[in-house]
Amino acid sequence: MVQPISENDEEKLAMFSYNENAMLIYDLEEQEIERKIKYDHQGPNALKNMKIYGGLSYINTDSIIYFDSQLDLAYLSDDKGNVYKRLTVDGGNVGFGSMGIGQSLAYRKGHIYVQAWPVRIGANEMKNADDYPNHFGKISLKDGSVERLLFDFPPEYKDKDYSQMLKSANIIYNQKIDKFIINFPSSHSIYVTDFNGYTKAYKAESSIVNNTEEKSTHKAKVGASSLDSFATWLSDQYEKLIFDPKSGYYFRIARKGITERAYNARDFATEKEVIVLDENFNHVKTLKHHGGSLLYYFFKGDQIFWNKDMLIHNVEAGNEDIIYFDQVKFK
Repeated sequence: MVQPISENDEEKLAMFSYNENAMLIYDLEEQEIERKIKYDHQGPNALKNMKIYGGLSYINTDSIIYFDSQLDLAYLSDDKGNVYKRLTVDGGNVGFGSMGIGQSLAYRKGHIYVQAWPVRIGANEMKNADDYPNHFGKISLKDGSVERLLFDFPPEYKDKDYSQMLKSANIIYNQKIDKFIINFPSSHSIYVTDFNGYTKAYKAESSIVNNTEEKSTHKAKVGASSLDSFATWLSDQYEKLIFDPKSGYYFRIARKGITERAYNARDFATEKEVIVLDENFNHVKTLKHHGGSLLYYFFKGDQIFWNKDMLIHNVEAGNEDIIYFDQVKFK
């Protein structure tokens, strides 16, 4: 879990370390960890289960929101590591899936917004789950109650047997226009909505996104436990949407699917590009990307900084303490 933040007009990264069970505040100017917000494993300040199922929204030093989507728990903390509120989120027969390492929660006026999924096992199992249209959950940080907001999949998904990962939207909130912006991996458009009657689609298309694999195509040769992952990695997709609140610009990351041989070799680097949209969702330019993972990023003026290929600069180099960044002008 990672999120760019601004403190005293200084750009920093808030990064959660699973090994230390701590939020690390990384000073971008000094290129070092400025401080650590440590959490206990037991007791009143305990924070658990963040590795796969954790979501993060850093609002300010008094309000850091964590969400455990497996156990349906929300935590509110300050920057001293005090967990001052815990909420059980009651979704009934919908749950909230895996947040993913790069996912931040959308926050607006005391609520977090998360994509909701039908529960398929247990006492709350939803009947006819396959026919359930896509929803987002509006989760109250006052009492944990959930309001379901209908926002169905785009036309590209109709009658398609796509993996859950290719159905997993990421959602951001733009406070200036008081709207949510939603990115679906297999749609050429992004969607702007207020969840109250206003929705508009904007084309944000990449020439490298042409092919999406259906699971049914590969069932004969790929085991059930690997089918979702296999179909996802072989598919072209829009893997992430990020937002710079100062410039009002949006950045949509497009990724070319890898080959079956590359998948079997666990070689996930591929061709990527970043589609830049201005505050009115007009296409400004398309930026080339190195093709590795894009986990860490921040903005400074008219430039975006994203991590260099971490396989080369960190893993293979044996250096995990420093983050190296590419610097790219986006205006």
